[in-house]
Amino acid sequence: MKYRYITATILLLATVLQVSAQALTDRYDKSHPVTIVCSRTDKPYEFKGTYGSPEGTHIDIARAVLTELGVPCTFISRTDDDLKSTFENGDADLIFADIKDYDKGKYYFSEEVVNYRRIRPDSIVEVYLIGKDRQLVEQFDDQFIRLKLRGDIHSIYNIWMHPERHESHPSQMTLIIGIISLILAVILAVVCYMVKSRTIRANRHSAKFDVIISKAGQIGQYYKPDENRLQQEIICKYETMFNNPYVAIAFYDKNGNIIEQNEALLNIGANMVSNRIQPLYNAEGEIANYIVTQCIKDI
Repeated sequence: MKYRYITATILLLATVLQVSAQALTDRYDKSHPVTIVCSRTDKPYEFKGTYGSPEGTHIDIARAVLTELGVPCTFISRTDDDLKSTFENGDADLIFADIKDYDKGKYYFSEEVVNYRRIRPDSIVEVYLIGKDRQLVEQFDDQFIRLKLRGDIHSIYNIWMHPERHESHPSQMTLIIGIISLILAVILAVVCYMVKSRTIRANRHSAKFDVIISKAGQIGQYYKPDENRLQQEIICKYETMFNNPYVAIAFYDKNGNIIEQNEALLNIGANMVSNRIQPLYNAEGEIANYIVTQCIKDI
């Protein structure tokens, strides 16, 4: 019988705690979050950050504790002169302050010291959580102890009080941006490599013909291969023929001096070829600076 009473008592306490926790989340939701008033200039405890939103030790502690409780919260920044009046007028549910400034019969205080604030070089005060909702303050106090034992509160202290001890970790958004940047860099490198490879192949393919044009220029007479489409087609035609091992071909100028001959012509004798002379024309329809003699290998 004794054990039954003990079991019933435990179940009753668990039920009470569950109902109590649920009642807290019922009172505070996204439409009515817990409102915390904080200073604009009390750095590093509470202050207005770079982008105008509240930052500091107390801000991070409040967010961590209330997140664990499943209760949304919001912050309102005030000057130090307006902090107390804002809280006492009911515009805020919680405040981090020295309990000496508030009536213990009217407000509820956390059992744990949330922080130690240095107000002068030789003076430090204890900072507590103060509120009008007893259940909210008690559950905040309980969860604060849990986070303190887990090491979360110590990590928050280190971030703001001892930044040199804090090992910064990249946020999830930073990692995503880094991964996307890496992927884009790889894609860009692949595209650049493909373009470069194609350019190299094109340059190698036209290297022989570039030599021919270069030698034609050395005799003081220049042939412009890009004057019209017809000349471009002639260039492509003779470039292919020049590299063909079965076609012996030589380029001559108007005076009959040889400019260039391919390897096929060098490997055969003059008696094994038949000559066909064909002029090259410029954009005006005139004969160009040199004449191509095709020597077809007799197979």
